[in-house]
Amino acid sequence: MAIHIEIEDWLITSDSLSFTLNQKKQYGEKSKTAGEYYYAPVGYYSTFESVIKAVLDKQLMESNAQSLEEILKEITDIKQKLKYFLTVE
Repeated sequence: MAIHIEIEDWLITSDSLSFTLNQKKQYGEKSKTAGEYYYAPVGYYSTFESVIKAVLDKQLMESNAQSLEEILKEITDIKQKLKYFLTVE
């Protein structure tokens, strides 16, 4: 079963061997498709849990948090977003 889950600027896909984490990017001005978006792979993971952890880690790395309190708030916010996107209705 292949998956395709979009979470803001991230896309998680899978094949029979692994999960791939892709980041949304935009073509530059000199490109024939300037301004259009595409997804570029940033990592390959063997378990769903590890790809979700990678999303959390990458979001934290992009954070502007300066204190432990701010980092903890960022973690809580990111986890809530992940929970929202991964909730099955």
